[in-house]
Amino acid sequence: MLTQTEWYLMESLWNNACQTGREAVEYLKRSVGWSRSTTLTMLRRMTEKGLIVADDTSGMTMYTPMVQKD
Repeated sequence: MLTQTEWYLMESLWNNACQTGREAVEYLKRSVGWSRSTTLTMLRRMTEKGLIVADDTSGMTMYTPMVQKD
């Protein structure tokens, strides 16, 4: 079960399955008013929980959801 704050971030990733941290920061700033640090903290926590995966093999970290919307 996702919390409301996790849901905001997952919505961003479900709409665009593979995003950079910068893209997530921009989306969440526009949609819910989050600061950069809040978004990056949520990305880290949700990666630790296994809700998203962070891939930095290309030199830029890309985030992908591991949970389906339904």
